[in-house]
Amino acid sequence: MFYLSEYLENNREAYYFHLKAISAEGDWNGWIAFFLRAIVTQAAQNSTRVKAIQALYEEMKLAIQTATHSQYSVHVLDAIFSKPIFRSSDLTSQLFREFGIHEKTTPGLLRQMKEAGILRELQASSGRRPATLCFPRLINLAEGREVL
Repeated sequence: MFYLSEYLENNREAYYFHLKAISAEGDWNGWIAFFLRAIVTQAAQNSTRVKAIQALYEEMKLAIQTATHSQYSVHVLDAIFSKPIFRSSDLTSQLFREFGIHEKTTPGLLRQMKEAGILRELQASSGRRPATLCFPRLINLAEGREVL
């Protein structure tokens, strides 16, 4: 999620150039300068991303409350922030176990959040298999690109 590898992958040619320059020319200074730029750049991107995730959390407090009118909206928000891709049955169990939210309450909350566009269904339930849902805005923010 917040790894230096994002910078290294985006600057792959320079990464290999500076690695090869160590072997070929002993250019440690070039490598160190490249690596320090990577750290500074990635840290700035991560800081921006964290602020955006915090802002999303605050926005979703209101959005989930508005969509569900539930006293449990913050508990649901915390659960989907801790695991933004989940099976509906796992979330139902977690909310019951951690907050005592009745197991029959959660499916309605999930339906309301899907209808509001907060959650997206990745795989529909079928028979005994529960639906797999996701919180795409958080996933996309964490990845730094559109993945869902």
